[in-house]
Amino acid sequence: MLSGLKSRSLLTSIKLSGLARSALRHRDAELSILKLKEGDHKMLSREYPVVDHSYDAVVVGAGGAGLRAAFGLAHEGFKTACITKLFPTRSHTVAAQGGINAALGNMEPDNWRWHMYDTVKGSDWLGYQDAIHYMTEEAQKSVIELENYGMPFSRTDKGEIYQRAFGGQSYNYVPQRASLLKNLPEIVQVAAGGSFCVVLTVTGELYSWGYGVIGHGPEVSFSKSPRKIQEISCIDETATRVFCGTDSTAVITDSGTLYTWGRGSFGRLGLGSNQDQWIPKKVELPGDVIDVSCGVDHMAAVVKCS
Repeated sequence: MLSGLKSRSLLTSIKLSGLARSALRHRDAELSILKLKEGDHKMLSREYPVVDHSYDAVVVGAGGAGLRAAFGLAHEGFKTACITKLFPTRSHTVAAQGGINAALGNMEPDNWRWHMYDTVKGSDWLGYQDAIHYMTEEAQKSVIELENYGMPFSRTDKGEIYQRAFGGQSYNYVPQRASLLKNLPEIVQVAAGGSFCVVLTVTGELYSWGYGVIGHGPEVSFSKSPRKIQEISCIDETATRVFCGTDSTAVITDSGTLYTWGRGSFGRLGLGSNQDQWIPKKVELPGDVIDVSCGVDHMAAVVKCS
């Protein structure tokens, strides 16, 4: 270890000497060396001040387990810091229970890729995806290894390891034909929101299903099957394109007019208020709308002005 450190120090000295010689070739060059005292962290960052903190314990992660650990340490008198990438109230834990998660597929079809997606999504895409990839792909082997070691697991009637889903697992990513749509006119476009879908037919009709403000009157609707959005028929124009945000829907008509509805918070609907809009309402714009993009809390439109 010492020889390695000496080698690196020697290499650094050689590089510095080379840089110094290069700098001295220029008449106006000036070489200044800043010697930092041990613990003088303020010199390490000129743009952002470095503040030192001292704690008895540091908990990484503000989920249910992390917060419980932090509360317990603080209750015992330890000065405790809880570090999280998310805002503290964004903890995903509703109920906590010990267990092991792996895509064994003993109870229903499963795949480690689904497990990886659920884990990455559950971390708000902030998790280290390479590590999550490895963990989810190897989890099956690890559970089988524990089984071979003699760890007792609950069993199914067939003698396989029993698995119980808690509602956070994705299921069946294999594409399946939506049989409930077969009785509708030809579908020309599909748009997906946060918890609902809207389809546009060749005749300009709109059908929606799922949960939310989905165009079926002054209520938050829930529908397992497609329902025609009747209010769009009251517009003396034909819908040509449809778009969905997390909680909003937008439609462009053949005349270039934009209609929106859904959750109105943050003014995302472009209607001049934060109120929810239950049925399609015209957005006042200075020209024909060519394209629309719906985000989580905003909406953008490309307009052709005369």
